[in-house]
Amino acid sequence: TATATVSDGEGHSASATAEVDVAAAPIAPKAVAPAISKLRIKGRTVTFKLSKAATVNIRFAKVRKHGRVKRITTRLRVNGKKGANRASLPRRLRHLKPGSYRLTAVATSGDGARSKARSVRFKVAAKARR
Repeated sequence: TATATVSDGEGHSASATAEVDVAAAPIAPKAVAPAISKLRIKGRTVTFKLSKAATVNIRFAKVRKHGRVKRITTRLRVNGKKGANRASLPRRLRHLKPGSYRLTAVATSGDGARSKARSVRFKVAAKARR
């Protein structure tokens, strides 16, 4: 039961009483983050598997001496479906200089849940001279 009483400066007052039901706030279901697995790069194609549909952001970085990295500005964004997915490398990344590189992927589902970042390292070998 809740009671509200108001009064003015001249001594007049009024009260009202009402029955009120108090319940716990509803708990929203927690968003389940998509999971990325089997992240690979072969030739000009990136492949990965998703646990549910999500947008996948893929970043590339050049790995320098002592493990330091230099981010490459070109990114790849893929609207992935549940299961196996593949994406072609952007034209700018098809002719990388010889060296070590790192590819990092993060998936974001429609409800805003983000996956853990998954990374894979790969090397670009120098072409053999004839």
